[in-house]
Amino acid sequence: MIVKAEPGTYIKAGAPATMYSGALGPCIGVGAIYKTQGFLAHDFSDSLVEVGRLLDDLKGIQSLERLAIYVGGGCLEFDNDPVRSRMCRDANLLTLRLRKQTLQKIASVGFANNVREVLWGTYDYAIELYLYLAQGNHYFKRISPDASPTPELGFLR
Repeated sequence: MIVKAEPGTYIKAGAPATMYSGALGPCIGVGAIYKTQGFLAHDFSDSLVEVGRLLDDLKGIQSLERLAIYVGGGCLEFDNDPVRSRMCRDANLLTLRLRKQTLQKIASVGFANNVREVLWGTYDYAIELYLYLAQGNHYFKRISPDASPTPELGFLR
């Protein structure tokens, strides 16, 4: 079963589900695996509401050594046109601020040591985050920002 976090949502699932962020262009994705439970936020709000909801749910965890957090997305934009270039610059400033705020928010609740991987998008590619709850692992997929992503699960083992 594949469970997708749509933009502006936070979802939870248990094994054997596979959780999928969808394309994280400028959005921020935060995923967490604890034992066989998965938590996934797909956020781009100024206050990172969905990331906050995810972190609130993780606060009750007793065995922090079994908690793994993955952060990705935050793709930057570029355009050669002067007018669109200014809009991209403004959007990129917001994206860079959200990247920083996401990591600060995770650290502020005591989970900085549980962040196992951070992968930010660039001008060349966006990110998709997959959480394989049955195996207890994750996968970041780099995609072209112009692509129409679909879950490619052929690499599941």
